Amino acid sequence: MNKKRLIKAYSILKTIPQGNLDLRTWKAPGYSIKPTCNTIACAAGWLSMHPDFAGEGLISATNGTPFYETPTGKFKYFGYDAMAKFLGISEKDSERLFQPNLNRDNRNDKRTVLRRFQRFFAEQGIVV
Repeated sequence: MNKKRLIKAYSILKTIPQGNLDLRTWKAPGYSIKPTCNTIACAAGWLSMHPDFAGEGLISATNGTPFYETPTGKFKYFGYDAMAKFLGISEKDSERLFQPNLNRDNRNDKRTVLRRFQRFFAEQGIVV
């Protein structure tokens, strides 16, 4: 588990405007890889566009899907698997953090994502 990256991810997501985070899309169509003030993307989409993480191998593919290439270049991952490998967590935990909310309340916003991270941190004993 890469606690430093997890905490950094949480810090980045806290800065995204409420209306610009939507778990139902990696990145809304029509936006470039470089986000603008009105870009809408999911949490994983935002993280894959962030320059701090791009320097560590996590980038956004053309369609907005997160892409991670290991430092050796030997392994390449996409989507939730990319987030799992980059953050050093299981794919199941990656899905828990980043998947759209399909339950009856249908919350797919910033508050939902931050609560998921807080719950995950509490379960793992990570202090933010």
